[in-house]
Amino acid sequence: MRRKSGETEIKRRLAESGEIILSLVSLFFRVFCKLIL
Repeated sequence: MRRKSGETEIKRRLAESGEIILSLVSLFFRVFCKLIL
């Protein structure tokens, strides 16, 4: 099986964006909890 370089690049970008989204969500959640408490 031959792997396309484009697919691996897209997967890397998706993983990076996923990590950024998770960090933003966790940060927003902490601020939200502080506002409630």
